[in-house]
Amino acid sequence: YSGGFNGHNAVFFLSPAPDFNNAFAAGVQPVSTNPAASFNYTLTGLAAPATYYLAAFYDVADQFSGGNPPPGVPFGFFRNAADGSTLQIQPIFVPAGGVATGVDLQLAFDTQAPSIAVVAPVSGSTITAGLFDLSGTASDNVGIIELRVGVYDITADKWWNSNGGSFSTALSTPVYGVSVQRSGPINAFSWSLTGNNLANLRGALQAGHAYRVLANVQDLANNAAAFESVFNIQSSTPVGNAALFGRMLA
Repeated sequence: YSGGFNGHNAVFFLSPAPDFNNAFAAGVQPVSTNPAASFNYTLTGLAAPATYYLAAFYDVADQFSGGNPPPGVPFGFFRNAADGSTLQIQPIFVPAGGVATGVDLQLAFDTQAPSIAVVAPVSGSTITAGLFDLSGTASDNVGIIELRVGVYDITADKWWNSNGGSFSTALSTPVYGVSVQRSGPINAFSWSLTGNNLANLRGALQAGHAYRVLANVQDLANNAAAFESVFNIQSSTPVGNAALFGRMLA
């Protein structure tokens, strides 16, 4: 850490997946009161063989009491410097009865907010309910650990609930009840609603109603961003001209 370590604690998180949705605190290590730009750490008692992803932060204000890191602390992931500017987060394999060495992290303050976009449906569009798709993108200079998506029926004043499979919640605050799938690394990925979750939402959209999609992301430093898309379901299915041809049989 370029700012220098001087007392307090370093907190380490491990996750079985690069999105850090299931991360857990793997250790808290006191830092020497002698100022230094680096220090050695050791994490023990890990289940192995296993593959982990590692993040850490310097609790310079002694605010950590569980959960996510407090805002405004220097932190970092174990990443691959050989990737150049992308610096993708890297997996760490711990063998049974063995050790993983050289797992070095560089910590820094992160005040840059992530970005989030709803690609479909396009805001301001009018679509047919059966052709509805929900997808988007998200990115961050370091990595995103939380993505939340909600769909609000403006006409009926209700939020979508994936568990119940219906628009059933009328609240003034957003309900992020849409279960989407992520595809890509932690710092730049696409997301979409798929499978039965997409089919259930498609079937619940009503002609003539207006809807709002809210997407929210948060990085490990608690920087956040949001995006909104408003669309309409056409009030009726277009009807075209038709003709019937045939012949009478005796």
